[in-house]
Amino acid sequence: MLKQLFPIETENKKNVGDRVVGGEYVDIVDYPYQVSLRKYGEHYCGGSIISKRHILTAAHCISGLAQYPYNDITVFTGTSQSYGYSGQSHRVVNTWVHPYFRGDQDSAFAYDIGIMILADEIQFNAYQQPIQLPTRDVRYGEIATTTGWGIQHYPSNDVSSILKRAYMATLPASECNSALPEVRNIQVCALNKYGVGVCSGDSGGPLVVDGQVFGITSWVVPCARGVPDVYTKVYSFVDWIRNVVNQY
Repeated sequence: MLKQLFPIETENKKNVGDRVVGGEYVDIVDYPYQVSLRKYGEHYCGGSIISKRHILTAAHCISGLAQYPYNDITVFTGTSQSYGYSGQSHRVVNTWVHPYFRGDQDSAFAYDIGIMILADEIQFNAYQQPIQLPTRDVRYGEIATTTGWGIQHYPSNDVSSILKRAYMATLPASECNSALPEVRNIQVCALNKYGVGVCSGDSGGPLVVDGQVFGITSWVVPCARGVPDVYTKVYSFVDWIRNVVNQY
């Protein structure tokens, strides 16, 4: 029987929330690629800086947005906070969602990848820097880092005010599929233990190994129940990402 999938997004929709469950508070200077996506000023998803004008995120974070001028959406870089005006704020001028993304349980939220194009360039400094795309496929059993502002205690919808971090072990496909048979080879699973994991509001954020973004937080069986968390496998989409970045 298909387990209920919770795409990790804003409280204004079903299946919502905002914070890494478990983990620990961190400063943006240690994770300067992390960004906060805000709708009407409220944090709802994460993302990663991949160039001065491009943010890598989950398709489900941007697929339902209104068209240009995207007045309701702001991207904040260079801040550990999920609220207020610290850091640098950016308007969005365009978004790209992978054309195969359907965003439903039958598709297991495959192809959950998108790119936001900013109106102005990010001024790189110690607090806001790009992260590298992966140069290899994920190796199972690696210790990866995930960051975000998702809810801490599901089903509470209280957002974390400060960025959090959790360490996750990447899993072999066979182990992941034994728990979640719907997961595909363009996705990667990671797990810590019961009580530690991603949750609503962490969507779009990075799963990082050795300074490269190997995963995009996509969906979970909510939340931190000792079941693997599912990420879009970035290595499967490097060519698509580069094509979008080179066009815009």
